[in-house]
Amino acid sequence: MKKQLSAAIALALCTPVAATAAPTLYGKANVSYASTNFEDESIERDESKLDVASNASRIGIKGSETISDNLEAIYKAEFEVAFDDGDAKDGKVFSQRNIYVGVKGNFGTVIAGHFDTPLKTAQKKVDLFNDLYGDIKNSFTVNDNRKSNSLMYVTPDLSGFTLYADIIASEQDNDGLEEASKRSNATSIAATYERNGFYGALAYDLDVEKESTSTVRAVFQYNVSSFQFGLMAEEYENQDKEKLDGVFGSVQYKINDWALKAQFGQSDIQDQDGTTFSLGADYKMSKNSKVYGFYTNNAYLANTTEAGVEQDYDESFLGLGIEVKF
Repeated sequence: MKKQLSAAIALALCTPVAATAAPTLYGKANVSYASTNFEDESIERDESKLDVASNASRIGIKGSETISDNLEAIYKAEFEVAFDDGDAKDGKVFSQRNIYVGVKGNFGTVIAGHFDTPLKTAQKKVDLFNDLYGDIKNSFTVNDNRKSNSLMYVTPDLSGFTLYADIIASEQDNDGLEEASKRSNATSIAATYERNGFYGALAYDLDVEKESTSTVRAVFQYNVSSFQFGLMAEEYENQDKEKLDGVFGSVQYKINDWALKAQFGQSDIQDQDGTTFSLGADYKMSKNSKVYGFYTNNAYLANTTEAGVEQDYDESFLGLGIEVKF
């Protein structure tokens, strides 16, 4: 009996089985403590407070399954977690971020689900204060979208070029509806080029932010020695066919474990005469952890009185934070 059991175990160990890659658990905790000030001249309100923010902290799982030598199935499920108060969104512990399933091979990648549009991801790392108060979504643009019902194709690397095409289904039957109530599918496309520290991108959205809107975004980023320079320009045509634009620039200098950074943007896309300005410094404590300090000021034109006096809205943030990736 013992000989039979030993033979069975040996046979099982020698029998080839399909290799299944274990999924990867990952995440990021990013918490800051800031002194904030809000001043709105149009309603004569001035308010100061202390704020603890979770800054899009997240947890996720991702992985792949080999189908053949040149084909694999891929998946990702990522959720925002609120480390400050446990309320990621509307009383929920978790809030959906990028979630998709797809296939990847020599032909490129196809994914379906809920994820960032090509126009959003085209910004790369030009926004040095991403997820903080200086994030471009807070003052510069309305077009950093993450959309459901998306199907996207991404080409393989074509000598530095990569193309993205995302179709966002409306999932609405327009039969019998009045013209004003009809909804069309949305489209987001982008082309990027990356070589030797240079990155450039051109992206276009149609009906993504809202029905009958369009956006063009151009991005430039260059890394040389210890410096990183970034520039982004955007034009947004809203539902009233008004063309609104903005320009945004950033610079970062790394020295040893420090990163010194600054960025400035001016835009009419989100608010009239909107501006954003941020200064900051990061100190890398280990491979996956850092502490940082920042100052951000966001402002826009809140109102113009009958006498022609402009009244501004102004908000400023001064704080410290810690980020740990896992």
